Amino acid sequence: MGAVERRARQREEVRSQIVDAARDIVVNEGYHALTMRRIAEAVEYSPAAIYQYFQNRDAIAVAVTSEGFVQLLHAFAPSRSLDNPRARLEAIARAYVDFGLTNPQTYRLMFMEDPEITRALLAQPDRNDPGTQAYLAIVEPIALLAQQGAIDARDDASVRAIADTLWVTVHGIVSLKLTCPTFPETPVDVLIASAMRTFFEGILKR
Repeated sequence: MGAVERRARQREEVRSQIVDAARDIVVNEGYHALTMRRIAEAVEYSPAAIYQYFQNRDAIAVAVTSEGFVQLLHAFAPSRSLDNPRARLEAIARAYVDFGLTNPQTYRLMFMEDPEITRALLAQPDRNDPGTQAYLAIVEPIALLAQQGAIDARDDASVRAIADTLWVTVHGIVSLKLTCPTFPETPVDVLIASAMRTFFEGILKR
């Protein structure tokens, strides 16, 4: 391995250490505790050295958020084996809520702390970035329902509007349970089942 390759690998290793430390801080202490000085202490570098790898704290938060979407995609993975699009959507909804409630600090960073962080990640044009892939995991089975004639969605915009509605629904369950754990009293499983039943009654042709 040449000197250039060695330096590139070392730089990537340090960058990964910074992201790992930032993720641990967010998970264990919350987003408010994520500062350049706190990250520097965790990786035993000076704050000035951290700026050689990331422009600012928000850039590090975007990297941590991107990892959160990778984890969300992993949670969606079992649903990909389901051929029935309705069953797949139900599995995705349950996986989404479970992910959010199991990883509350990560979820808060992804969707509930600073909208600029989420916007910066989802604004990436690359179809293969994890945020886009998570969204497409919801879009694809809805598009399949449209192709089968099961729902009235005449174009891509209609399909995406339905996907957005489902995302808003499951996000509402997660965010409410994270901010008001005892309200509503209805168990999460019952909420998901009721929400999905209402969702399908609204979009499926009779």
